[in-house]
Amino acid sequence: MQFFSWVAQNWQTVCGWAAGLYLLYRVGLVLTCIIVFFNNVATRFQKAESTLTTVATNHLPHLQTELESIGETLTNLRDDLRLALYQLLEEYDQTK
Repeated sequence: MQFFSWVAQNWQTVCGWAAGLYLLYRVGLVLTCIIVFFNNVATRFQKAESTLTTVATNHLPHLQTELESIGETLTNLRDDLRLALYQLLEEYDQTK
């Protein structure tokens, strides 16, 4: 009976403490979500950096080699087409 009379006399304090603890819980929950979000963002940036490093060290040299090979092939093809055009024009001039 004494407990209930104390609660009846101090109900505002009890409600205030309960509301304060609930508010503290909610603020902690929001802060935890914010920290987890920034941790996930940092992890994604680290993975992206790792991927870019892998691409730069492993794949770009091979791509550069292939592009140089394609460029050389195109240059040879252009020269062959130019030579074929000159031969065709010479044959045309001879048939006139």
